[in-house]
Amino acid sequence: MCETHRKKTDCYQALHTQYIVSGRIKVVMDDGAEEEFGPGDAAVIPPGHNA
Repeated sequence: MCETHRKKTDCYQALHTQYIVSGRIKVVMDDGAEEEFGPGDAAVIPPGHNA
């Protein structure tokens, strides 16, 4: 997770777009909302998240 390497304010404050080829990723927004993506998923993740 990001906070193990940098301050939280330095991480994931930009929009990310991604296509998941393999594996899974769980995204947690600053407001606590969660979503998980897997192979074949496309995602647009707004600023204010951790993965």
